[in-house]
Amino acid sequence: MEESTNVQAEVNQDTIPDTEGNGTQQADNENPDTAAASQEQQSDESAAARAEGEEGADGTSAEGTGEQVTPPFITVRYNHEDKPLTQQEAITFAQKGMHYDTLHGKLDYLASLQGIDVNTFVERMIEAPEAAHRKHLEELYGEDSADVEIGMNIFREKQAENYKKYVADRDKAEKEKTENEQRTTQSRLAEEFIELQQEFPEVAEFKDLPDSVIVEASGGKRDLISCYLKYLHSENKKIKAAENTAAAAQESSAGSMNSAGGEISSEERQFLDALWGR
Repeated sequence: MEESTNVQAEVNQDTIPDTEGNGTQQADNENPDTAAASQEQQSDESAAARAEGEEGADGTSAEGTGEQVTPPFITVRYNHEDKPLTQQEAITFAQKGMHYDTLHGKLDYLASLQGIDVNTFVERMIEAPEAAHRKHLEELYGEDSADVEIGMNIFREKQAENYKKYVADRDKAEKEKTENEQRTTQSRLAEEFIELQQEFPEVAEFKDLPDSVIVEASGGKRDLISCYLKYLHSENKKIKAAENTAAAAQESSAGSMNSAGGEISSEERQFLDALWGR
């Protein structure tokens, strides 16, 4: 119930009307000369603020230091506000959002069984443990006993500690899982590199491999040798295509010469063939 009160307070805060214009209204109640001077000063300050904002928009600070400001990767609208996100933050939120449909579908199903919407269902789920514990304390000490509120405060503190411990344990487990996967991948690549060197002795060190080969092999769908062979095949195709393009250009150039010079003898034809490597 305390969390619900905090949420309602945040919602009410968004609906509070803006009262920043009180200064202008007060100036209007003064004498005309004073009010005019005050409004002129406010206009000058607003113009200066706009100029400062425009100067900062091109990546420089208001003081003209020339310090570059990294622009956001994307800006999204959330909770009535524009929130700039870095590329990594956008990726993280996108990955979390991919679970939304599945999770929301399950919650919607459970809520429909009780004839309520998802938000009401979630609120009841959050409030249920606290309500049950309050009822237990009231039965134990009496509804008007001060021990009920003392017990509720202890209950909330314990719940908060349990949640913090759960989050810490979860993050630790995820970190250990990632580290174990990295060690496993590194160990596998090291073994596969030894086999690769036997087939390709010219690859002296692991760092000599192209980055694209290492990245693909790290995914686990292909071993290191297969990824390197795929890379070599792709490079050979590029070389062959470049050779074909050059040969076509040479033939086109020779054809132009033939057209411009008229008929040529067989000896001259042989000379040109030898010249262009045909």
